[in-house]
Amino acid sequence: MGRRDSITEPDLPVKFRMVALRWVSGDYDQGGAYWGNSGGTAIFHAWGDGEEFEQEMFVRAGTREAAKEMIRQQFPKARFYR
Repeated sequence: MGRRDSITEPDLPVKFRMVALRWVSGDYDQGGAYWGNSGGTAIFHAWGDGEEFEQEMFVRAGTREAAKEMIRQQFPKARFYR
């Protein structure tokens, strides 16, 4: 279910772009991945370039700020575009 994260360099500084996924056909994203019942939350897709590799994460959270905190648990030096 969902999509895989791509975490290769969590200790390097990464500036992430982040969006909430759009739903089609209930609990499916636009690319056709099934995420299950969202229960009032959203799936946030964050991606950014680190020093050497692209990093990508998907997190389920109630707010954008909560999603940022979840990403910072994996990437302590994370920053975000608005």
